Amino acid sequence: MYSIDVVHLRETCVSLEKGKTYKAVGFDPTLKSIAVIDESNETYMYPPSAFKIIADYKKLPLLDNRIT
Repeated sequence: MYSIDVVHLRETCVSLEKGKTYKAVGFDPTLKSIAVIDESNETYMYPPSAFKIIADYKKLPLLDNRIT
């Protein structure tokens, strides 16, 4: 599975620590969000602006998280 490293830029919260590196594993173009594996080892959607991203996150596997 293709993934990229991302560094959390915002203040530390329950699921993410500021300055820590996480894996981004997907991109939802509709929500304009990336799927990141957080401290709980679960995957959640976050805005790309919350992270320092070296690679092109739009090349991550596409996700569709809309509720139908």
